[in-house]
Amino acid sequence: MHLLLVVIFVLNGSPLISIILITALAGALVGFLPYNFSPAKTFIGDTGSNFLGFMLAIVSILGIAKTYTLAVIVLPVIVLGLPIFDVLFAIVRRIVKGKSIKAVFKPDKGHLHHRLVEKGFTPKQAVLILYGLSASLGMFAIILFDSGIWKALSFLLLIIAAIAMGYRNFIQEQEARPKIEGKVEKNQEEKWKTKL
Repeated sequence: MHLLLVVIFVLNGSPLISIILITALAGALVGFLPYNFSPAKTFIGDTGSNFLGFMLAIVSILGIAKTYTLAVIVLPVIVLGLPIFDVLFAIVRRIVKGKSIKAVFKPDKGHLHHRLVEKGFTPKQAVLILYGLSASLGMFAIILFDSGIWKALSFLLLIIAAIAMGYRNFIQEQEARPKIEGKVEKNQEEKWKTKL
C-alpha cells in the first residue's frame, strides 16, 4: 500500500520530502511484515497504528503541496480504500447495533478479516485476500493517474472477474470437501473392520 503511494507521489512530481518520508515508512513496514504475518510474533499495537495513520496523513498533505488537483487528493483515498471502508462500515454497524455513539468503542467480529474467516478461509488466506484487494486498489489508482479512467475501469473489471471466479472455485471446493472427507472416513472405517 505504501509502495503504491511512493509510485503515485513520484509520478505526480510531489516534493522530495514526501517521497523520502513515504519511502522510509514503506521500508519500515516491509521489514516489520514478516514478524506480523500469521502466526504473528509481534503486533503493531495502538501506538504504532496511530503513528502510522498520522504519518500517512502528513505524507498525503506534503504530497499535495505542489499541486492541488482533485486526483492528488482522491488517489491516496483510493489506495487506502479497504481500511477506510472497513472502519466506516464498523462505525455504522456498531451504531446501528448499539443504538448509541458509545457502541462505536465496543469490539465485535464484523471486520472484513473476521467475515472471511467465518466464510471458511484460514486466517492466512484471509490476510492474503485483503493484501490482494489493497494491492488491486493501489494498482487501480496508479492506472487511473497514469493512463486515464477507461484503462483503470478495464483493470477494475478484470479484478472483479478474477474475484468472482476465485470465489466460485472456493465455494465448489467447500461443497466438495464434506463429500471427500466422508469417503475418507468410510475408507478408514472399512480398513479398521478388516483389521479386526
